[in-house]
Amino acid sequence: MKLPRPWSSPLRAAAAVSMLVFLASCGLLPAGSSSPLPEESCTPTGQVMEGVDVPEAVLEAAMAHAESVRASWDDPGSSYAGMAGGAGFDDWRIEGLELADHYDALEGRVVDVYRLDYRIHTPNPNAVMLAGGMELDQEGWLLPTSPGATYLVFAVEGEAPVFLCSVLIRDCEPGSEAFLGHLRGALS
Repeated sequence: MKLPRPWSSPLRAAAAVSMLVFLASCGLLPAGSSSPLPEESCTPTGQVMEGVDVPEAVLEAAMAHAESVRASWDDPGSSYAGMAGGAGFDDWRIEGLELADHYDALEGRVVDVYRLDYRIHTPNPNAVMLAGGMELDQEGWLLPTSPGATYLVFAVEGEAPVFLCSVLIRDCEPGSEAFLGHLRGALS
């Protein structure tokens, strides 16, 4: 009696072709192989949700921040590797970005502070270990910090804001003395 094979030849061939197409699209073909596909980048493009209306320099800094966090979570050698669990993070999205506070004289500068709400995406959410205020939805979108805790700080100079730093502030609201203390610490 011959037992059925779970991977018949046509299925194995289809799986092999699918794997090669995937590897080729990411530029990961084995040495000596040539890609039947045009070269494409597997670098995430990111998403900015509707309603985000800020100066271009602020949006660019927010996108760079989100990509930097996504890349850190995706790096097996980073400090996030234990929590990431090898999940692989492939995209980011900015859900909100708004002016949270303005200071006319903070450490000798005019400063605008923007609150950034963003998430990074994993196709394997079950591998992620949550800690602190992190949130993970069913589609694999991870909030890697506490909600509303990421701020981008800009000097207001000339025509475009100049990015100074990002700061994580969880325990107080913009305008409070404690918030101002956190900002001073980040800028010094």
